Amino acid sequence: MKPWLRNTLLGVGGVVLVVIVALVGLVGWVISSMPSSQGARVEIREGLVGVDTGGSYAWIVQTEGGAVLVDAGMDPEATALKAELAAMGLSPDDVHTVLLTHAHGDHTAGLGQFPHATLVHGPNEAGLLYGTDVVLGPAPALMAGMMSEPVLPAEVVEASDGQILDLDGEQVTVVATPGHTLGSATYHWGDVIFVGDAVFNAGDDVMVSPSFLNSDDAAAQRSARRLGPLDAEWMADGHAGRTQGVDPMLDALAAGS
Repeated sequence: MKPWLRNTLLGVGGVVLVVIVALVGLVGWVISSMPSSQGARVEIREGLVGVDTGGSYAWIVQTEGGAVLVDAGMDPEATALKAELAAMGLSPDDVHTVLLTHAHGDHTAGLGQFPHATLVHGPNEAGLLYGTDVVLGPAPALMAGMMSEPVLPAEVVEASDGQILDLDGEQVTVVATPGHTLGSATYHWGDVIFVGDAVFNAGDDVMVSPSFLNSDDAAAQRSARRLGPLDAEWMADGHAGRTQGVDPMLDALAAGS
């Protein structure tokens, strides 16, 4: 091999190695910056369970005629979700609705396992869901390149801000909370709010999603303040788990303290 060619190849290889090390370091930094998970299975009460799908939570709410999922997790096979459904005496076909908090791949990958469900997403999230919008935010953009496009169920519905959904006799209010993505949504169900990645448990408090995770950080801060007036005992988020007694924490967040 010619010396110049060998040196060129070594130089290219060195650059590639530096890029790989940098990417690994960036992924490690993102993971270390995320809130700590509360475990593989988080129960708010019987019939309302959060399941760790390999790095993000999806939530199962058992209803009179089956189950609702809030997000579908990052496992394309939805293995943990299907196991928890089976423990409830349910199958994937019993999932009649999936409420999507946002369309990042770590929350949509399992959708293909629930083809008979109606998928509900928030306003302005269709472009991200169907892959026609660019993924914004440095960390989500990096992760998007590592995940495949989700397989969507046949029926997909866009909900509007303030819309009240009737899900198997249960009333659920849609609250638009853009910022983490441009069409992120929170679902207020009884004494629980499902916030996705808008707000996280932070031990004895709650925190807004870090700026490097957000499409529009200023909007994320404003959306977090929208949660203050909601009357909720529990918060279920997409990465940390559950937070009890969340109402005063959200009030303080809305007040800027």
